[in-house]
Amino acid sequence: MLAAIWIFIVVFSLSLGLSGVIIWASQRWNLLSTPQANRWNDRRISIHGGVGIWLAFSVGLFLFKGIDLEVQEWVLWSTSSLMFLVGLYDDFFTLSPKWKLLFQFLVTGTAVGCGIMFTFLDSYWLNVLITALWIVGLNNAINLLDNMDGASSGIVFITLTSLAFLPHHMDAGLAYSCLILAASVLGFLVFNFHPARIFMGDSGSLFLGNMTAMLLLLFSQTISPTVSHTFFNLPSAILIPALMLFTPILDTTYVFLNRILNGYPISQGDKGHISHRLSHILGGDRLAVLCLYAFQLNIAWIVASYYWTYFYPVMLLTVLGLVLLTRATNHLVWPEKYVKPPSLGFRIAPLRRAVNIAGQDL
Repeated sequence: MLAAIWIFIVVFSLSLGLSGVIIWASQRWNLLSTPQANRWNDRRISIHGGVGIWLAFSVGLFLFKGIDLEVQEWVLWSTSSLMFLVGLYDDFFTLSPKWKLLFQFLVTGTAVGCGIMFTFLDSYWLNVLITALWIVGLNNAINLLDNMDGASSGIVFITLTSLAFLPHHMDAGLAYSCLILAASVLGFLVFNFHPARIFMGDSGSLFLGNMTAMLLLLFSQTISPTVSHTFFNLPSAILIPALMLFTPILDTTYVFLNRILNGYPISQGDKGHISHRLSHILGGDRLAVLCLYAFQLNIAWIVASYYWTYFYPVMLLTVLGLVLLTRATNHLVWPEKYVKPPSLGFRIAPLRRAVNIAGQDL
């Protein structure tokens, strides 16, 4: 336990220092983001936080594990580093989605070839297909969740720390990798939480998406394929990894469905993410992100405690909440298509102001 704490403190300090240096360097050489009309952020700040996350994790990994890594650990680091470089290139020069997808499939093929894949189904090729959807999907889900200060980095940090301490016979080496990556993310999150002074950029989101996806694949292999949960009898080897990253999966699915149902291209950026809509309702970005944190922590608690009976009311309330949230905010996301819904018979402005004041005191 003391070794884990020591590792965490060292890597966190390194990430914190690197993030500060990157903020200074970005301002010094004007390497700042350009606000776009279809994006939430309207400030010019650094988008190269992924460099600090990658450096802190790499140094921490080789400092505490040495260069004598297992084959799967080398694959984990090298493929994620490749996605980091792909994202870094995109941050500087812009890379078309088809090239990103090509690299994601290349990474998937490498991972499958080295045994980093789902194994809970009897069919090898079905396992390969689900693994490909998993890696490609999470690479993009973490990227899409990076739409508000602290949203993506905070959820990934919660996922990694929850995974490291899950009471499911976690492999020690896998737990240390989770802690090293979590410390790297937390050092960045200090500067990324609202009001953010730095973003992770595509270099950070693709690196974290790939790393987290593969760590969860390795974790899935430690769960017996015969163990199932919920009324639908879902295999725990896919259910638990999906729940550990449920927030980005939910947000991505929600955004895509909304765009399809409203006749917009799924690749077209907008301000219709769950975090954006919560910000409208609660009156601030900070509380919107804290709501996402609380939701993911609740899901992690269900998984860790094995109180699966709580899973059903949580999912029911989630669906109901998203329906109400959608109806209340569609006119803000697409004003050209929707009119403001009729009053519900009470004023929420005083409540919104009170909640916002409470958030400022946090």
